[in-house]
Amino acid sequence: VAFFIPMPGSESYESVEKYGTFNKDWASMDMYSPNFIPKGLSKKELIKYSSYLYRTFYFHPKRLFYYLSFLVSPKRAFETFRRGLVFLKLIIKGA
Repeated sequence: VAFFIPMPGSESYESVEKYGTFNKDWASMDMYSPNFIPKGLSKKELIKYSSYLYRTFYFHPKRLFYYLSFLVSPKRAFETFRRGLVFLKLIIKGA
């Protein structure tokens, strides 16, 4: 899940203000933080919905079992742990 970023020169960039607010501070822009807020939603709501999508997808029992199977190999266990920390940071940010 990534947040929409209207890119300069695109059709959406020219009309973005019609559909919501857009923070054009390119230094703080990434696809994991909402800089375009559609009308009728808030930044807090967008982050909350994104976090909900991550939680429902990755914490599904079959998916959890699949990722836990990586823990058999020490090398894969370390890499899984490292990636898990990044994932938790995304989820906690939206909680």
